[in-house]
Amino acid sequence: MYVRVSMWTHRISGFLIFLATFIMAMFTFNRNNWNLADGLHPALGLTMVCCVSALTIGGITARMLLEKTTWNTTLALRIKMGHKLFGYLVLFIS
Repeated sequence: MYVRVSMWTHRISGFLIFLATFIMAMFTFNRNNWNLADGLHPALGLTMVCCVSALTIGGITARMLLEKTTWNTTLALRIKMGHKLFGYLVLFIS
């Protein structure tokens, strides 16, 4: 029971983080007439949007592979570990 609740909490919070990041990026691009402003902050912001998107796609892929395979294959376990490490990296960088 605990694993199911914690996985749903992880899924919902991950989706909300992705949604908030994406919406704020769209507001910012709209405010700047769909141009990337000069400077380090906008470039790092765009990098974080791409990283959060990749992290979300990696998490969805890892979960699908872990649920669909009979045994946890090497590929699924590597993607799961990559998702975990990349998540910590994004958290550290942000």
